[in-house]
Amino acid sequence: MIISTIVVWLIQNRLFILLHFQSNDWRKTMIEYTFYGDLLGMGSYYQLNTTIAKQKLNYFYNCSHRHLAELRRIDPTSEITLFSDSIIVTGENLFEALSRLNNLYCTLLSNDLLLRGAIVKGRLTFETRITIDENFQKNLPINDTLARAVGLEKMLKGSRLIVEKELVTSLFSHCEEWLTLGGYQQNIHKNPENSQILRKICPTPNNLHYEMLYRQSDENYSEETSRIKKSLTHIMRMSDDELKKHYSETLALIQRSEERERLLKE
Repeated sequence: MIISTIVVWLIQNRLFILLHFQSNDWRKTMIEYTFYGDLLGMGSYYQLNTTIAKQKLNYFYNCSHRHLAELRRIDPTSEITLFSDSIIVTGENLFEALSRLNNLYCTLLSNDLLLRGAIVKGRLTFETRITIDENFQKNLPINDTLARAVGLEKMLKGSRLIVEKELVTSLFSHCEEWLTLGGYQQNIHKNPENSQILRKICPTPNNLHYEMLYRQSDENYSEETSRIKKSLTHIMRMSDDELKKHYSETLALIQRSEERERLLKE
């Protein structure tokens, strides 16, 4: 009886120790992040037609829920906030967030909606503030994550997902060769963990920032990409200089995404 009890105790504690280490390993893969993005051109849509603007925002909200609801299940620490034409996403499972956001960008692009945003290292948190009025909300950020994300988002034109350099350094800690365009080309056949996401992150054309390319194409998506490019080109040609820049930069990003895909298939 004593021996049996000892055996059971050892098995249970061995299992506990194993789960403990597995849990710690899982936590080591987590990186806290904050994403901020907003839809480009919504102010103009409201001036043009309020009903159309509301329809576009409604589609944006529905798409965001469809693509990010699963993120909440996978990463219970994640939080998603939609306000007007802006979206904030925070959490710890960075790779899952990047994958979901990438799909959201592509879905919106298929409907001529340009989401521009940036993702930075660290989680947006707010200071606890006391109020006696439930209709008076106080959201005072404790850190600078939101300010950094908003500032980075404003730096470039077009539908882009800019990735903060500090965050990229953490992401590529086991594959530093991919931090440059030349390094990626020379080591393209390396297969680090989460390579499907890492292959989509590359320096911007001016080599000052990093951005996420659109998802890798399959046969169906290639046809959709052609349709998207045709639609964006038409809108660009009919727009003023300010809007034209957003569309031309988005088209250029699509071409860079296709170039990286072509390079991988060679």
